[in-house]
Amino acid sequence: MLNKILKQVNKPYQYIGGELNTEKCSLNSDTTMAFAFPDVYEIGASNFGLKVLYELVNREEGLFADRVYAPGVDFLEHLEKNNLPLFSQSAKKPLFEFDFVGFSLQYELFYPTVLKMLELGKIAIKNKDRDENAPIIAAGGPCAYNPAPMSKFIDLFFIGDGDELNIKVMKRFAQLKKQGLSRSEILKKLSEIEGIY
Repeated sequence: MLNKILKQVNKPYQYIGGELNTEKCSLNSDTTMAFAFPDVYEIGASNFGLKVLYELVNREEGLFADRVYAPGVDFLEHLEKNNLPLFSQSAKKPLFEFDFVGFSLQYELFYPTVLKMLELGKIAIKNKDRDENAPIIAAGGPCAYNPAPMSKFIDLFFIGDGDELNIKVMKRFAQLKKQGLSRSEILKKLSEIEGIY
């Protein structure tokens, strides 16, 4: 199905993955995260912050990070028409199957795109509507310093540099998950980590 769709969209390279220096899929990891950039591939792929976080997480044993970008209008229409979920770049894994989906909030104008990406990823837009199987929706970047506007949609905000914080949160999540804690209990425990709101 995907190959058929890619032949019908402009700039299909945006959705193929497998670029030089990207990580091979490691979906059996203890914790998985999709780093989500709420803009098209051409903009998001050049973001150095995302590249650094991606590299650092994938160096760690038991952790796996992939990337996802906002789809172009033509690809978005094909996803909706065929009822396909938005998926990650390399692993082609639907967003709802990750443990975390972490958004980079560089500008306030990204907010509507974040909501659309959640909808396309088959994830409840409001955090109060998410069930036990839903990924934890996180956000970092300059706009995370004021969490209030997005607090109904984002579960956790990373305040400050995310390089070490991402790894700490993902490893702690793996421990809590093994203890059999509920999603709300895990969120409460993760919020105790310094730098998490």
